[in-house]
Amino acid sequence: MLVFWSRDPDGTQHNQGDSLNSLTPGINGPTSKAGVANSDANLKQILDFVFANPALTANTDIFVTADHGFSTISHHEVDASGMNFINDYASSFIYKDATGRQEVNTGFTPVGFLAIDLAHNFGLPLFDPDNQINGLYETVDPTIGQQTATLRQRPASGNGLIGGTGKIPASGDSTDAKIIVAANGGSDLIYVPNHDERLIQAIVAFLATQSYSGAIFVNDCYGRIPGALQLSTIGLIGDTHLPTPDIALNFRTFSLDPKDPDMTRVEIADSTLQEGQGMHGSFSRGDTFNNMVAFGPDFKQGYTDFAPVSNADITPTFAKILGFHLESNGELVGRDLKEIHVGGPDQKDIRFHVRKSRRVRVGNAFLRTVLVQQAYAGTTYYDSACFISPAASWDDDDDSDLPFNPCQ
Repeated sequence: MLVFWSRDPDGTQHNQGDSLNSLTPGINGPTSKAGVANSDANLKQILDFVFANPALTANTDIFVTADHGFSTISHHEVDASGMNFINDYASSFIYKDATGRQEVNTGFTPVGFLAIDLAHNFGLPLFDPDNQINGLYETVDPTIGQQTATLRQRPASGNGLIGGTGKIPASGDSTDAKIIVAANGGSDLIYVPNHDERLIQAIVAFLATQSYSGAIFVNDCYGRIPGALQLSTIGLIGDTHLPTPDIALNFRTFSLDPKDPDMTRVEIADSTLQEGQGMHGSFSRGDTFNNMVAFGPDFKQGYTDFAPVSNADITPTFAKILGFHLESNGELVGRDLKEIHVGGPDQKDIRFHVRKSRRVRVGNAFLRTVLVQQAYAGTTYYDSACFISPAASWDDDDDSDLPFNPCQ
């Protein structure tokens, strides 16, 4: 087996400068298209070598996939109108580096905006876990007007320790922070080390009021919290030895072209990258829908598979072809893509399902986290999730009354 992984177009879409401070062309500009052409040329070199040898062609299967989809970053807009903007605490400040140079456009969200907003809302100090001074994590205070040698206006990478003393714990000890934010681009993870249920509920209630919030997911141990679905609905509850997040926040997404929504997706992102550059990690179809092509002697020719498929399915499919039996430590193992094998059955009985949280009241509106799923051959796939204000008549405990794909 040979694996070829291309940094393009991912690296180019992240870092291109065709669209700085503008949502158009965003990730669809000429530099990104050159990145796609580069990866295509690399693939062609591999295929030319295989197809030049008839014996190699006859016994070589090739599977092409993307890691994920891609979206354009917004640090300002919340929809395609160009007239509605993020209006949070963090974006109300001017951010300057130690030389006095303005680092963030006026009115735009800085990296670490979620940590800043949470710290302000709960009246707690904020520390940057990625910077240390004299045995302490560096204090973050957006009100100081300019970064100094000992104070930051914003977290360097978006991560934040909220509450506590900012003291760096000794080896084996835990932080004394009340809330931990791990920035992750199109989504952020929130940890509450002491698992205070009232604090969790208060955080979710706060997130529900923010214009940048998309779908909200909460650890199952806290029950059903209005406005949030449980982490188990997206497969994030298991036996890992790593800490399980208490809250996973997906940031708001929208499309610039309703006729081509997946290719013109925009997402608010907690990222050091600028508006107009590229990011992923949200729960929009623009990020979860990607390209897959399989061909070779073990695969059907000219066959379009309409069943849901994920990157998790690649390993069991290859194992079947190669005659391997793979042991697993859990249930999230993907499936053998039987329908694409020569002689395999055609896809059938694809089921769509929509999950929704209990509603939470925000002003005069009722909002819910909504999750769109597909199920096939005993495997569940997660298409998209959003935070929307659907009909108030929707029953809290009945998913049968939802329209198809309300997150489109």
